Amino acid sequence: MALSAPAAVSWDAEGESNWWFDYFNWSTPDEVTDPPGPGFPLLPPNNNAGDFTDIQINMGSGAWDVTGEGVVFDPDNDPFYTNPDVNESNLVEGGDFLALQQQGKSAANWNRQYGETGYGVEELYYPSGTVTGADETRDYGPQTLYRLYMSRNTTNSNKLTIKSGNILIGSTTIIGRSGGSIGNENLGMIVQEGGYVELPSSTLDLGQSEDSGYGNGIYDYRGGSLYVQSVSGSQGIRVSAGRSSGAGGASKFIMHNPDGGGFVRTFDFTIASTDDGADGVNTGVGTVEFHFENGGTRPIQVQNNLTLNNGADDDTEGSVRSSRLNLVLNEAPSVDGGGVPQDLPLFDVDFESLFGGTINGTGDLNGDMDFANDQIFSSADGLTNYYEGDTVSAVFGGTKYDWTITYTGDISWTDVDNSVVGTVLGAGTGTDVVLIGLGSAPVAAAAGVPEPGAIVLAVSAGLILLGSRRRRTA
Repeated sequence: MALSAPAAVSWDAEGESNWWFDYFNWSTPDEVTDPPGPGFPLLPPNNNAGDFTDIQINMGSGAWDVTGEGVVFDPDNDPFYTNPDVNESNLVEGGDFLALQQQGKSAANWNRQYGETGYGVEELYYPSGTVTGADETRDYGPQTLYRLYMSRNTTNSNKLTIKSGNILIGSTTIIGRSGGSIGNENLGMIVQEGGYVELPSSTLDLGQSEDSGYGNGIYDYRGGSLYVQSVSGSQGIRVSAGRSSGAGGASKFIMHNPDGGGFVRTFDFTIASTDDGADGVNTGVGTVEFHFENGGTRPIQVQNNLTLNNGADDDTEGSVRSSRLNLVLNEAPSVDGGGVPQDLPLFDVDFESLFGGTINGTGDLNGDMDFANDQIFSSADGLTNYYEGDTVSAVFGGTKYDWTITYTGDISWTDVDNSVVGTVLGAGTGTDVVLIGLGSAPVAAAAGVPEPGAIVLAVSAGLILLGSRRRRTA
């Protein structure tokens, strides 16, 4: 088994398309000789030597991005993923074609070079090694990856759109890693429209830092399922976490409520964990944005802790972190006869009640020098703090809707794997973050209310688990 991960495989777009599974789009060798020679095409997680390695998407956009979606991971529709017209009896120059594929010495799409048909990416060569997820252990392959970095040591903006598939990532995943600075920002962004994405034991980082500068990251969930730290680890989804080189930039997790099934589930959810160099404006800022659509909001399932680091730091003088949440109304919520809008679930903390999770964090927002009593959200612009029982507002269609925020509510489920919520209860009933309907009024009667209302949250590191975490099904 390979024991190390040499030089990364990078997106170079030489295939002049958006497709992930076109090996011409990666920095691995493109040459195919007939009869086979030393050149052979490889897909991630291969490097040039056929060993597993990091994947990096850093080059920004260009003419190759014909759809504006950036790199597209979509095995259900990628024309380079499979070719069902070929069977094992196909021969090329007297050699067994399938054997050449398995040795990594022939193309996934032979017709690009020879006008012949070829096997799909499942039959290409992949390095030795496995990744163990919640339900299975898989060998490295086209959808079983090692590491993923986006926007590392660059000021470019890079985008990956996931539309289908079953992705298992075995190690570090950082979206918006490094290279930015004030006035010279970068951005890494994933838009998940479908498919299943699982990181069994690693964090999903949005916005990090290295000596080259900080990074900004966005994860825009629009469909499918995302499962972070299903087997072991702590801190889970981390928004602007930072590291020893300094705080991360300003990053965001966007939570839509698609009309299909699926879920977002993480062991912890953590915002702005590093204080060194955080200014609460450009760095050390993490936002969670919930979209009301299809009749509700889809809550995030947090198996352990939600960590909200917010305000001035006790350890590093001058450092300020900011945990924010934004509520966006894409349609009008339902209201009762008195104009009170429906209750909205946001975070189910201690989901499944297995680990005793809580809401925690550090920071001083109100200047009382108590750094342990402000584990709350701030508005999207960071100017308003939402303490227990405060009002959160959002506007749609000329009407302002008001809710009361509580960090001690309760969310129950009728189908956890398809995010079907049963009930939402208010203050004093549990450990969850929910919005309880308060009232509504025409915007003209509520001048000065920002549109939309804003909020943010974060999650802290919890215990490290070495065993498998049970995946609950309804």
